Amino acid sequence: MDNDDKEVVLDVRPIEIRLKHPTIFQNFDNLKEGETLKIINDHDPKPLHYQLLAERGETFDWTYEEKGPEVWIVKIKKKLNKGAKDEFDHKTVGEIVAEDARKMDIFKKYDIDFCCLGYKSLKDASMEAGIDLETLKGELKSINIEDNFKESLRYNEWDVDFLIDYIINNHHNYIKRHIAEITEYLEKITGIHKNNHPELETVNKLFIKLSNALLVHLEKEEKEMFIHMKDLAHIKENKENGLTQKDISKLMKITLKEISDAEDEHNYVGNLMKQIDSLTGHYNIPNDACASYSYTYKNLKEFFDDLKTHVHLENNILFKKVRKLAAEFI
Repeated sequence: MDNDDKEVVLDVRPIEIRLKHPTIFQNFDNLKEGETLKIINDHDPKPLHYQLLAERGETFDWTYEEKGPEVWIVKIKKKLNKGAKDEFDHKTVGEIVAEDARKMDIFKKYDIDFCCLGYKSLKDASMEAGIDLETLKGELKSINIEDNFKESLRYNEWDVDFLIDYIINNHHNYIKRHIAEITEYLEKITGIHKNNHPELETVNKLFIKLSNALLVHLEKEEKEMFIHMKDLAHIKENKENGLTQKDISKLMKITLKEISDAEDEHNYVGNLMKQIDSLTGHYNIPNDACASYSYTYKNLKEFFDDLKTHVHLENNILFKKVRKLAAEFI
């Protein structure tokens, strides 16, 4: 039998709800090109359609065979790959993480910048990191629907208001809570260990520069840019009245300028972060390190891991959402 004729039938009605989509994805992934998966369900599986598009791209044809009211039958045919584009072709590193936040762990593993340099293609990023492109793609593809896809990580689906509040509560507040402690401990271990580890003096100075820049940056975002972003979103949702087109245009220009400035500030902080990362040997704890030394490096690594996610959420998701809003106004 040709692949085009093979059809796998899956009745998902008896399957436990939380296992339905993972089971469907597993069966779809097992299909060869041209084969079909027939799903039988007791309701319209439209959410599955969206999820398949998000997770597997346009690699399938979706056809209803029966549309309720009691039984819904859908045929999902895996498309033939006739020199088709890879799912990662023409996607930037930032876009890949924006679609699935779990993939940031792969980029962290190979020290690929998905936040400040998230505009780079996967090909360029892999070349700069010295990683084989196909190997990297294989690892990214290995993260699928079965790997605990958390609803809370679907940042791209959140509206502007919610995303801003999330960034402030989870990332801005994290910086404010930990920055003073790390500064204190860095000064402490520099005084004790600078003779054997002279790089600590430079790390300490760089972190002070980074801290000062970050705190000013956070205040500007919270007191100006984020407020303007929310105003634009509310206007779009018709929650604001009495504004003229001139008022809206002015607000839009101010907000876009603030985004551009914020990206420059992210790059500045990102460069300082990379220098610290290099000087510390990726936060490698030396053999003669005391407990304070180990604690400081552990906190530094966690701090910068959080900062990478923080900048990614702004550069690759929030800023794109707001720029799209501005384009719609135009």
